[in-house]
Amino acid sequence: MLAVCLITYVATSPKPSPPLSGDDHLDEFLTRLLQESRGPQTVILITGSGAGADGRMIAGFAERLATRPRESFIRASKLLAQMDWNGDGYRSRFHQPEEVIEELDRDGVSLIAMALSPKWHTWWPHEQLLLDTINRYPERLQTLYTSSDYRLYRFSPKNAPRVPEVLLQDLRQKLGQAGP
Repeated sequence: MLAVCLITYVATSPKPSPPLSGDDHLDEFLTRLLQESRGPQTVILITGSGAGADGRMIAGFAERLATRPRESFIRASKLLAQMDWNGDGYRSRFHQPEEVIEELDRDGVSLIAMALSPKWHTWWPHEQLLLDTINRYPERLQTLYTSSDYRLYRFSPKNAPRVPEVLLQDLRQKLGQAGP
């Protein structure tokens, strides 16, 4: 009976996703990101949701560090949008490239790391807005690395790095605390 159940389970279960291949240039991208992030305080905006692309970049970066990181990672899905863990209740916090530039300046973002591969996902509106912002303000962004799967940009912020207020507000709300 157990054998019949096992065969039925295997036959009716969805086929697992194939493992990620090593040909997506992640190692090369992370090497460049590590080289470019060497500064006293580097704030890195990272985007590439869906299938864990942003988490994969953060974990790969941390894995390469010999010491405690000085860098701060901010997920674009937290800074530029609002949604729950499942992506429900989604809303973009910004609607114009000028608003995105102002937020990047306000938070002192210095690097923007993007996973671009279509195998990861389709673009959320805030990610498309970030791409539009990059195209609209080439004088503020320098392309440091590009491949079919990843891009790395240096952003020249007008302000020193800080913890984004929208993230602090979100944290206060989740903890049930009122804040300024």
